Amino acid sequence: MSCLVCREHRETTGVACAECLEELAPTIAITPEQISVRGVHPTPAALVDPWGRLHRLHRRTMIGREHEDEGLRILDATISRRHAVLELRGDTWTLKDLGSSNGTYVEDCSFGTVMPIRDGERIRFGSLAFFFLDDVGAAPQVDASLDGFTVRGPVVEKTKDLPRLDVKDITVELREPTGGGGGVGIIDGKPVQLTLPQFELVSILYQRARVGSEHESIRGFVHPTELIRSLSLESAVPSEDHVRQLVRRLRRVLFKAGIENVIESRYGAGYRLRLRTM
Repeated sequence: MSCLVCREHRETTGVACAECLEELAPTIAITPEQISVRGVHPTPAALVDPWGRLHRLHRRTMIGREHEDEGLRILDATISRRHAVLELRGDTWTLKDLGSSNGTYVEDCSFGTVMPIRDGERIRFGSLAFFFLDDVGAAPQVDASLDGFTVRGPVVEKTKDLPRLDVKDITVELREPTGGGGGVGIIDGKPVQLTLPQFELVSILYQRARVGSEHESIRGFVHPTELIRSLSLESAVPSEDHVRQLVRRLRRVLFKAGIENVIESRYGAGYRLRLRTM
């Protein structure tokens, strides 16, 4: 099945692939049984935990160590009794910290009072992180009694070799407005509005795909360390984690535009566009 977070066709643990779950790897000793959801009227939205399980959200979902409301209970010392609340306001999901001791973060950034949440963003309560998905459709909720987990997260087995995807010839055209700040990518004939870092990433990968490499096995790949030097990342001290977050967001933007499996990743090599060039 496809990973529900990055939408790539990969071997998954629960509903997410190993690459995405790596971003949620716990830094504390915790088991899946310490996280549970309560309530009887869920929405299509959900949180994905470090074990690839879905936790369906209600229109107002309380997050905390001890509470009586519909919501997500996390039995861990870094979680306050009433830590935060996720709420659907109109068509927008919002996140509010309730004065927790260890904070609530979106993509590792703190915020003021109420924060709008976007599909695919990484949310952290205390020391435990989740991915937020605004519509998981009919995806099943994975049972908490899954085998193969340690107290620090999922056991990540070596990724199995998957059937090679047919790569079709696609066109990539990038249009950058005079004022900068992003642009439009026309990929496979479909226009996609891109932020500045997303626009830069597609441009770099496309140029590398055209130039190629003398080594066929790494042809077109760009290593994260090179991307860190070239991208306008939203951090004073950018890291490979920031590059992974950017790639994940870009994949979901492309998926929503009907463009799938264009960005390929390979451990030790980096990322490349999955396309043929003349």
